[in-house]
Amino acid sequence: MKKAVAKRKKPKVLIPLLLGQKNENIIRIAQWFAQSHTVLLVGFVTIPEGEKLTTGVPDVRKLRKYLMDRIASENIDIRIDVNVAHHPWKQIVSEIQSTPSIDTVVLEWPHQIQELNLDIAEVLDNQICNVAIVKGQFQKTHKSILIPIRGGPYAVEALRMSIAFSKVFDASITIQRIFKTIKQMQTVDPDFKAIKRVLDEMPEIKVQKTITKDTAGAILETGCQNDLVILGTGDSARDASTKFGLITDHVLNNCTSDVIAIKTRISGKPHTPTFSARAISVLVDKWFAENTFDADEFSNLDYLVERKKALGITISLALPSLNEEQTVGDVLRITKTKCMDEKPLLDEIILIDSNSTDRTREIAASYEIPVYINDQVLPGQGKRFGKGEALWKSLYLTKGDIVFWVDTDIKNFSTKFIYGILGPLLFNQKIKFVKGFYKRPITGADGVVLPGGGGRVTELTARPMLNLFFPQLSGIIQPLAGEYGGRREVLERLTFTSGYGVETMLLIDMLEKYRLESIGQVNLEMRVHHNQQLHDLSKMSFAIIQTMLSKLEKRYHVNFLDDINSTMNIIQYDQSQFFLDVNEIEEQIRRPMIEVDEYQKKFKRSP
Repeated sequence: MKKAVAKRKKPKVLIPLLLGQKNENIIRIAQWFAQSHTVLLVGFVTIPEGEKLTTGVPDVRKLRKYLMDRIASENIDIRIDVNVAHHPWKQIVSEIQSTPSIDTVVLEWPHQIQELNLDIAEVLDNQICNVAIVKGQFQKTHKSILIPIRGGPYAVEALRMSIAFSKVFDASITIQRIFKTIKQMQTVDPDFKAIKRVLDEMPEIKVQKTITKDTAGAILETGCQNDLVILGTGDSARDASTKFGLITDHVLNNCTSDVIAIKTRISGKPHTPTFSARAISVLVDKWFAENTFDADEFSNLDYLVERKKALGITISLALPSLNEEQTVGDVLRITKTKCMDEKPLLDEIILIDSNSTDRTREIAASYEIPVYINDQVLPGQGKRFGKGEALWKSLYLTKGDIVFWVDTDIKNFSTKFIYGILGPLLFNQKIKFVKGFYKRPITGADGVVLPGGGGRVTELTARPMLNLFFPQLSGIIQPLAGEYGGRREVLERLTFTSGYGVETMLLIDMLEKYRLESIGQVNLEMRVHHNQQLHDLSKMSFAIIQTMLSKLEKRYHVNFLDDINSTMNIIQYDQSQFFLDVNEIEEQIRRPMIEVDEYQKKFKRSP
């Protein structure tokens, strides 16, 4: 089976090039973009109106050879195409329309605009893709990027492009905000609200505030002090005295730094939900690219053990269980043998059981694994039932600096589930919490296995609701995965629920308390387990919705849960009739473990 790799798709740009133009600069621009984008470099031979296109054959060959030689010599991975046309711009538009994956057309200023004999208004009014007007030599490494932003419709794309380039060049990003008065600076700007939500999660981006009545002059002065300026254009060139807007024209004509001016295909009002969603997508794209890992990156156990020793930390694995006699033995045997006896990666393994009625606890004891019964731990805190309760209490039972959990119902268990979760925590100190993800096959009634058919509650409840209310978490592939863990100093400060909503609660708590950058996810490839019946999945969804509402209560300071029904009627049926099965499903909240007296005394810690 082909391995699935989580990968962020590179945006695609089209860069036209004309025979006889100053093409060396276009080649440099294409090479520069190719470091973070997929580049389609399209050459054009212009044939005068009235002449047959076939007359361009020699020139097409000439341009194609030039491009192939030039690109090959620069070792650039760029797709090359050469066309003949009476009207190159119309051909460019046609090429974009026939290739929907093209995000942006890049036009060099001023020579290419002149050579193409373009009507600027027509270019800016184009609705088929983004337009980037590029000015400069693009010969140096850009270490500082300036984005002048008010919060307008093109700010999101400017920010997205800046982040992509900053990763390539390890460049700093500064957002410049211009205000005419101190009063204006102190006023909450609704147009900037969506961008601010992104910046709150990205403290590495600096915000520079300037008070002046000369907006264009201030941007030009600061722009010349940076290596690259990325800004928006005007909506259209309606005024004959300007081409791209007064400020953009001033910067393009006078700035000594490289400049990219952006006009997006979709403008949108800055304060609308659509604009806000596009702004959040910048943050999620960046997070997905940087914080998504593959388990195989960390498959060298010796290397992990060395890293653990260098950090001077201990690691605990807690295994929640309920009637898992068919699988728990393999999970324990493989883990203990490979990751504790042969390689001292784990310092502790415990099993915390929710009153199994089969041989689960007996099997665990045979491997000399400490076994605890959920409702007998921390009796002073009262009895509650559910997986979340077991995870919460395992923080009290374990000792490690890193604590992580793996479900015990996995049929295809391997050490990948261990080293995959631990790898990002051992090698990236900014990551404090790691979730696993994988393909989840499901066996249909006809016995046919569907490789990606599992995870029904994830796709039908958890991910849609996270996208609606917590879009920063929309890049989490498996929010309900049972394989995850983190640093004790973080886990002990998180809120747990007692039941099915625990994974959702932990993720949202991590976002709110430690920001998105603290969360990582790792590809564990495939997880095979017993698929639950639909009515059981329905109860799980019910609990997850409750958990979401409890978090929204705090955000909006309203009471949802006091007024909603916590009983769920499950429709059941047998051969002769339908009937109702009433289930009491209430996600009870456990306060952070650091606030529990018994925990404070055991670990000598305080909130």
